[in-house]
Amino acid sequence: MADDPRRPCKRARDERFCHLVAEGRSYIDAWVQSAPGSKKPAPTPGRRVSAHKCAQRNLDRIAWLKRERATVSRSPQEDVTAASLAELMQEVMETLTAAVAHASAAGEQALATQIRKLINTHAGRSYRLTEKTGAVADETPDVPVGTYLRRLRLCECNEPHR
Repeated sequence: MADDPRRPCKRARDERFCHLVAEGRSYIDAWVQSAPGSKKPAPTPGRRVSAHKCAQRNLDRIAWLKRERATVSRSPQEDVTAASLAELMQEVMETLTAAVAHASAAGEQALATQIRKLINTHAGRSYRLTEKTGAVADETPDVPVGTYLRRLRLCECNEPHR
């Protein structure tokens, strides 16, 4: 095992193996995929043993890579408020308006017309957002969002909902 899991493995194949396992591959799949060259070996029992040995040799590195991937994949969550949504809607409106100008300048009138239709749809949504939501109270009650989300389940039918 390496002393510092932040440092790459000494063997290039071990390092590639660690990255593949950190991405979620099984040991044997990672071992086969980490083999040099374009032709990959078959996942034989001997290679399964080699994969396990490589995993044991690099457990700290794999764990560190998994933690890093989890940290990078987390995006900072902003508080979604009516004001932040209104600001985003305004930005979208400005972008669509600029797209119409560019399409018209390029002589793409059909495209400009399609974008104008999108602007009309977007304007209706923006109006409903600002008119219906009103101001968000600063003292919102604690809502068990996780509990509600766990109670939701996906529909398994292909029929439209009524």
